[in-house]
Amino acid sequence: MIKQLLLASFGLALSMNTLAEIESKNTRFGTFEIKENPDTGAETAYFNKKMINPLIEGNNSLSLVGKYQIGGSDILLVQDNGGTGCPAELYFINISQTKVPVVSPRFGSCSDLIDVVANKDKIIVKMPVFLGIPEDPAMVKKLANKKVTYEYDGKVLKENGKLFKRSE
Repeated sequence: MIKQLLLASFGLALSMNTLAEIESKNTRFGTFEIKENPDTGAETAYFNKKMINPLIEGNNSLSLVGKYQIGGSDILLVQDNGGTGCPAELYFINISQTKVPVVSPRFGSCSDLIDVVANKDKIIVKMPVFLGIPEDPAMVKKLANKKVTYEYDGKVLKENGKLFKRSE
């Protein structure tokens, strides 16, 4: 009985340790990980075992949407999964030979329905305008097919063709 209890405890501890490291992706310059921040308990982005600065922490969780290449850089698209008010926001992380990740401003329409197209020069993210909890049926109909387009070339982020400026 004690042996079974010890084995069960060991199995639980092992599974908890496995859950702590959620996602890992190799780049040409090192390893990107999403794992629990020991100080806050939030899922956090790491590169080569160091927290990325500026800090990228998930509201509810983080997920890696994709890895792309633009020139000599590996570009990661990371989604911050939120709640009902804003289900998702995104970040681009540019990793190059300097091995110092460069983080784009947080962006997105709050929709978690995204379409990504990448080529050798830029990454395009299209997403619907997020309506939240619709109260006005006329507004829902008006905005139903409206999309927001973000373009990232490894340096500059644009929203609908204009330089992106984060509004808080």
